[in-house]
Amino acid sequence: MSAGAALRSAGAAGSDRIDGSRLDDPFALRGQYPLALPFLDLTPRSAFLLPDGGTRWSVALAYLSTMTMSADLETLYRSGARPPDGRVTEPILTQVAAASRSGHAYYVDGETLRTTLEGALGVGTRCEIGLTLPLVWHTPGFMDGPIERWHSFWGFPDGGRPAFDRDQYVVGYDDRGRTVFLGGAPDGIRPGDMVLSARLALLGGADGSAALAVTADIKAPTGDPDRFDGSGSWDEGIGLLAGWRLGRSSLNFGAQYSRLGPWRIDDAPTIGHRFALFGEYAYGFSPQNAFVGQILSGHGPFPSRDGGDLGDPTIEIALGARHAASSKDSFEWAMLENLTSRLNTPDFGAYLGWSRRLGPRNPP
Repeated sequence: MSAGAALRSAGAAGSDRIDGSRLDDPFALRGQYPLALPFLDLTPRSAFLLPDGGTRWSVALAYLSTMTMSADLETLYRSGARPPDGRVTEPILTQVAAASRSGHAYYVDGETLRTTLEGALGVGTRCEIGLTLPLVWHTPGFMDGPIERWHSFWGFPDGGRPAFDRDQYVVGYDDRGRTVFLGGAPDGIRPGDMVLSARLALLGGADGSAALAVTADIKAPTGDPDRFDGSGSWDEGIGLLAGWRLGRSSLNFGAQYSRLGPWRIDDAPTIGHRFALFGEYAYGFSPQNAFVGQILSGHGPFPSRDGGDLGDPTIEIALGARHAASSKDSFEWAMLENLTSRLNTPDFGAYLGWSRRLGPRNPP
């Protein structure tokens, strides 16, 4: 029996029964690194599509704290030659880049709240289309102190944090004399780049326990590139999804190649494209509740340079749960963390989401 059938049979009968198959969807949580947020990236999805005429409406919030810097900049600040206030300015960033063997330097410090509003519709028996609008809020935040204490308590590497000023918002990147720099958090919550997506079923097991789908995404330049809310260009992506339901367990995997347009910001360095992949495991431990864990890894769009890791692959993990509150509504939460001591991924974050499904239900 598939996970969806097992959970449905365990739910209440009649109109209030739980459509448990939706509990095993991956968290719709793309890479959260602030300097990469303006560009199209893989958002984990299920290869099991909505039925014809079915709809899904979702709201999700991800709050991330990030602090990372190139190796030469960290060396300078650890040496004691840093400014007394520990702050990073554009002149310091450009000087470090010019003195670096690679001509490269970067610094990212701040916290970001990214809210996504999403709608999806099942079209026929083999297609699903969706639209996602992000709302972005950048802030200096408050988590630097607690994260330092957390790292100290567990003996984790400090990533250079103590040498820099706490609770500042700075996003700076200099690559061979071309510099982008935002030395303070932009005001307010603004829309980011909107994404139109489509999923097309390629294969499906006769018992509904397996699925394979191809995906296509188009990102429109609706955000402001000067705030790092968008890139100012159209991006396109194509990918592949696979899913299996085995008893109470479910597995989902996917990969996507994103072709990125130019970064429409003054003096922007050259960027490449991005490749990302994810894996997710879900376990339904009751008719209304499931554990969900997933890993997301990506490479690009920034080039690899000596003396820094901005071009290295990112690795982010999300661990949490999903609860079916009714036959239509589900709530989810997760804690977010990076799996390495240095790679350019969020240090720590939290994720909350709500989803409602309407229209035809999966057959019993």
